[in-house]
Amino acid sequence: GSLCMDFQGLENRLLGLFSAITNKNDTRVGAIIGSQLSFHKLCHVVDAICRYRIHDKDTLAELSDIIVKCVQMEQERNIYVHSYYETIFLGGEGAAVFDRFKQKIKLGKGYSERHEEHDITKLHSLSTEMNILCGRIDDFMDHLREIGIVQPEPSLTGEILENDSSVTEI
Repeated sequence: GSLCMDFQGLENRLLGLFSAITNKNDTRVGAIIGSQLSFHKLCHVVDAICRYRIHDKDTLAELSDIIVKCVQMEQERNIYVHSYYETIFLGGEGAAVFDRFKQKIKLGKGYSERHEEHDITKLHSLSTEMNILCGRIDDFMDHLREIGIVQPEPSLTGEILENDSSVTEI
C-alpha cells in the first residue's frame, strides 16, 4: 500500500511541475490537461516543455536525471503492482521474500512462465527512493521559480488573497 501511495505522491509532484511550466499564469490549465496523461506520457511531455522553456544546460541536465529516474520508478513499481505473488517466506536474515509468478505470451515464442524472488527490503527501498525523488522535484521547482520560468509560490498574506478573485472571504 505505501508503495502505491508514494508513487501517487511522485505523480502529483510531476503533475505540479507540468502545471507550472505549461502556463505559469494559470496552473489550472496544466492540471486539467496533465490529469488526462498516463505517468509515462506525463514524463515525456514535462521533458519536452521544459526543454522548450529552459536553455540552461545544468538545469536541463538535472531535469533529464529526474525524468529518467521517474520512468525507472514507474517501471520498478509496475513489477510489484502488476504481478502475482504466489508465496511469502522468510529469507536468510528473516526478511520477507515474495515469489513473483509471471506468465507471458510473445508472438513467435508462445507461452512462458517464470518465478522470481523479491526481497521486501527492496520494496521499502523503492518507496524511499520515490520520496527522495519527490524532494528533488520540489528543489527543481524552487530553482525554476528563482530563474523566472514558473511563478513564485503564492504566499498566504491578505494582500495576495485580496487580489485573487477566486478566493471568497469567510
